[in-house]
Amino acid sequence: SPPCMADIFRCMGKASRVALSAIARHLRLRSDVFNQLLDDAPLPANEVSSSVLVGTYSHASLQNGKGAIGGGKPTVNGEVEKGLLTLISSDTPGLQ
Repeated sequence: SPPCMADIFRCMGKASRVALSAIARHLRLRSDVFNQLLDDAPLPANEVSSSVLVGTYSHASLQNGKGAIGGGKPTVNGEVEKGLLTLISSDTPGLQ
């Protein structure tokens, strides 16, 4: 791989931490709440890796037969998935 790739991955790691911190602040959570999802251990040489953070938003009105809010694509259970990042939040216990 090109010598600049280590710098690119380092920048992408910093950007992901800043994005997760901003999301946490917007949700009124501690800014470091997502830090346990990330690690700083470099991968061994020639090791392939990929990270995906997936979440789902399900509003009570969606489960009462109303359409998707904001043009999202409703799924069978009423969740709305939009873009590359979707967050999970629940007003009631039981969502793990």
